[in-house]
Amino acid sequence: MMHKRLKFLKVYTGEGLTKALIASKDIAEEAELNPEFERKRSHMKMKMTHLRIRKCYLEQMFSNQY
Repeated sequence: MMHKRLKFLKVYTGEGLTKALIASKDIAEEAELNPEFERKRSHMKMKMTHLRIRKCYLEQMFSNQY
């Protein structure tokens, strides 16, 4: 099992994320685990939420002043 983990790290550093995910799925299947991986949240969604909050804050400050 340790050999497989080392292989995963070598593949990841040498060939990138896509091939490393394939290797990690193989490792998970051998260990009889569910080979599902969470998707990374998009940074754009977080930025847009931040902009909306900032816009609401600025609108509130502007309405309080005038």
